[in-house]
Amino acid sequence: AVAGMKVRYGADYPDSFPYRSKALFAFQEVDGADVCVFALYVQEYDAACPRPNTNRTYISYLDSTRWLHTSPPGQRSVVYHAIVNGYLQYAGAAGFSHAHLWVEPPKAGDEYIFYCRRPDPAHGSRPMPTSQLRAWYV
Repeated sequence: AVAGMKVRYGADYPDSFPYRSKALFAFQEVDGADVCVFALYVQEYDAACPRPNTNRTYISYLDSTRWLHTSPPGQRSVVYHAIVNGYLQYAGAAGFSHAHLWVEPPKAGDEYIFYCRRPDPAHGSRPMPTSQLRAWYV
């Protein structure tokens, strides 16, 4: 793959792009047990990484469960948006100048982070449509 990229972009194309992989999780105590309700996987390419990935962070996977209890009810998206925004604020303060977010819902039956989830009462096992997922991030 690198050889093909060097042909396409020239001999100066780097052989590798060093990065730090991170997983962020949010837990809530539910009935005395710690329950993971949110997960975010990122790759961080710092100032030492060659172009074009210099000072970039990529949010590659984001997943949540319906176990989060909020008061008032129905505030899951608000909490999850706050977590994503908190990470983006951290990334900016850490020197990352660009953040990329991969937005594609899983196909029916696929799970990226949380496995064996119960069907959603409103949607069954159908994944969220791409347009709705993109709107959630905006």
